[in-house]
Amino acid sequence: MDWSGVNPDIFGTIFQGIVDETRRDENGMDYTSVPNILKVINPLFMDELHEEFDKAFDDQNRLFKLWGRISKIKVFDPACGSGNF
Repeated sequence: MDWSGVNPDIFGTIFQGIVDETRRDENGMDYTSVPNILKVINPLFMDELHEEFDKAFDDQNRLFKLWGRISKIKVFDPACGSGNF
């Protein structure tokens, strides 16, 4: 099945509602919403990338350099593959 059209917030809400709160807390199993994730990643690197894109928008060479920079970004998924991050 193709679940790509389903917002992960739905699964996060279901997960939080099904798993016992004590068990969730003991295991650190809490869902982080997209707006809260953006509060972290935007100031870390996304804001700067957006600024660089705006500057490079009409310059093919600068766009290729930015593309190269973006291709080297690695993100660790602390949610261990839940698809949220």
